[in-house]
Amino acid sequence: MSVLLLIPTAFIAALIDDRANTQEEAIKEVSAKWGETQTIAGPLLSVPYKKYITNKEGSVEEVIVYAHFLPDELNINGEVFPSELTRDIYEVVVYNTELKIDGKFSRPDFSDWDIAAGNIVWADAFVTLGIPDMKGVSESIALKWNGADYQFNPGVKSGDVVASGVSIKVPVSGANNSFSLELNLNGSRELNFAPLGRET
Repeated sequence: MSVLLLIPTAFIAALIDDRANTQEEAIKEVSAKWGETQTIAGPLLSVPYKKYITNKEGSVEEVIVYAHFLPDELNINGEVFPSELTRDIYEVVVYNTELKIDGKFSRPDFSDWDIAAGNIVWADAFVTLGIPDMKGVSESIALKWNGADYQFNPGVKSGDVVASGVSIKVPVSGANNSFSLELNLNGSRELNFAPLGRET
């Protein structure tokens, strides 16, 4: 009798596993179109500088590398608007979020880097905002930097810190450099923030 009772139990367990796998596939399908889990990183301020290395042939080559600086202050405010999308019999929770991000950077200090002042390429400094899934970006992202307006470009100039996101070249001036931006973003499952500011 016990063996006979185990047969329907096994069928039920298999059905549960099948439904769980189908639900996971439904979540992945919806997220792939709407937006995956998002983790906002930054913004970061990057300053390129020249470095000289000796290659295998013994010749000296000039290469460009990047120094990355975190904000002194990073403020993130916003609201998350969750909703449900259906796929077959499954409901998938997604969200849209409207964020306001602002703060300030100190002027990058290279005094401890042992880098000649003439090798720092201040004119090519840029700001990067890390966004894992760019499909979730529903509109262009504007950056206000020291009171002037800039438009972020898709893609990152350096993958040292973040692999995906937006970036824009900015002038670095004065002791403090203020920034602010608004971000309208779609995602699913989770919304995370990297606390990169000295004070976040």
